[in-house]
Amino acid sequence: MSHFEPGIGTVATYLTTYDGTNAFPLYQPVGQSALFSGELRPWVGQPGYYQADYVTYTPSGVREYGSFLTAFPTTDSDGNGLPDICQSNKAVNIATTGSLNIDWPFQTVDSFTLYVVRSANQLSGTYTLDQVSNGSRNVGSVQLLNIGGSVSYNRGSSTISFDFGINDPLAGGTRTVSGSTSYTVTSANQIVLPQFSVTGGGATYTFQGGCTLNRQGGTGSRYIGNATLTDGMPETYWGDAIDWVIEINDPNDWDANGIPNISDTAALFPFIVTQPQSKTAVVASNTSFTVEANGSMPLSYRWQFNNANITGGSNATLVITNVQFSHQGNYRVIVSNGGGAVTSQVAVLTVVFPPNITDQPVNQTVIAGQSAQFNVGANGTDPLSYQWRHAGTNLPGATQPIFVVDNAQPKNEGSYTVVVSNYVGLAISSSALLTVLVPPAISVQPESLSVPTNANATFSVTATGTAPTYRWMRNGTNIPSATGPILNLNSVRPESSGVFSVVVSNVAGRVVSSNAVLYVGLPLTVTNFVRQPSGLVRLDLLGSPGSNYTLETSINLTNWTSMATNSAVRGIIRFTNSPAPAPTPRFYRGKLEK
Repeated sequence: MSHFEPGIGTVATYLTTYDGTNAFPLYQPVGQSALFSGELRPWVGQPGYYQADYVTYTPSGVREYGSFLTAFPTTDSDGNGLPDICQSNKAVNIATTGSLNIDWPFQTVDSFTLYVVRSANQLSGTYTLDQVSNGSRNVGSVQLLNIGGSVSYNRGSSTISFDFGINDPLAGGTRTVSGSTSYTVTSANQIVLPQFSVTGGGATYTFQGGCTLNRQGGTGSRYIGNATLTDGMPETYWGDAIDWVIEINDPNDWDANGIPNISDTAALFPFIVTQPQSKTAVVASNTSFTVEANGSMPLSYRWQFNNANITGGSNATLVITNVQFSHQGNYRVIVSNGGGAVTSQVAVLTVVFPPNITDQPVNQTVIAGQSAQFNVGANGTDPLSYQWRHAGTNLPGATQPIFVVDNAQPKNEGSYTVVVSNYVGLAISSSALLTVLVPPAISVQPESLSVPTNANATFSVTATGTAPTYRWMRNGTNIPSATGPILNLNSVRPESSGVFSVVVSNVAGRVVSSNAVLYVGLPLTVTNFVRQPSGLVRLDLLGSPGSNYTLETSINLTNWTSMATNSAVRGIIRFTNSPAPAPTPRFYRGKLEK
């Protein structure tokens, strides 16, 4: 602290650790420089009083030295044994008095008033000292030495580690230190640490004789005790800032028995009895993983998916509903209690899905003799198997996505389906119809006819094939409305005579019948002589339907021989005869039998 005096200049006063003598302060110099710890040390046996030695300098040298005594409030609102004025989390705004015991240049006593101001959670503040004898006002800064940081421990092995910062003004800031030691639990409300050291930033701090930390009031999470450091400010060669109040706050209570883990009975380390097993699940189904574990209760569970925690996965069984492909991967669980944690083996979830038909087979129409092809598109977990069916019956060898019906015939018509399967399930396609179109074919040709005038005439044809249609023609010209297999001609006259034929057709093709001749009103006539390649002679005898006729033959037109007598069902009788030996001619005539 310092003040200015006219004619003298700046008068500076330095505080240093109290040495208990009236000689020049023992802890004032370091080397040739004026370096001071500035420590106010509690007066032994006098709670609330603090002492320090001091030296006052002017520009010309030492002006005086002596000791410094003042009183501070002893309020300890949180009961940790450390007055509020020494706690960084407490605000300070006090006015107090004190005395200066001047040892040199002459012994006398002076008094002063001291004002100290520091905000909460701040390590530094300001002070003002008004000296009564000369009315001088000295100002300066006040600095807390503070330890703060984290503590980790293993209750099972009763080891504890410290990682914190020690605020040291002479070091120019905060020195980060760390260290570890074992500890002893004497009861649920007390832990004892042996002597140990922490190091960092080129300094070592030793907690002499260790320390005993008691749980405040036997409840809560705060453990408080006193500790003595070998030297709280190693930059000076004397031991200062050695008396500390240590507090550890442990909010952890794994078994919820009201005793923080640090002093609770050591838990039996958890161990896994039955590991979770890998699973295969169908899309949209539900599945689960289960672990069986033992150890000190209660046990906590934390399921992970691909090493990331699963929200809500805090039970021995993990249930996954509506499984999707995004759920496929690695699962494990961390089982823990106050003794530690154990991680299960990895269980793999494989997501599969049954076959799904994406492209249905479609109806096919082919002409008999052609090939028909059915296709199906499907997805699902491989491998997929295929079985084609015809009218519900499996087709041997039809086990591919494509099925071909070679040389399709009417017997192949009907419905075709395919069953697509894998080890998960199966899917059956919709039915696809095969239609085989048979081209028309005439099995019974229309026959020629001879009728009297004004009689009715009928031609017919018999045809096979798919839905045939008919178109009758006379002399190559279509007959209107003549579109059936039977052609009826009513009250024909000679001019109705002609050559008749029929065109039979469908979507697969067409065929034209042979010609059939209609004869109207002709007398009994022998006609249509044809010598066949075999040499036989073929001829027609024209008459009237339902009458019996005899065909006679002669080689001289005098002597006639009967060949045959037949009924002219359609008014025409066809005869076949061997030819006469050359060069003899042969004559024919017909005779109506009565």
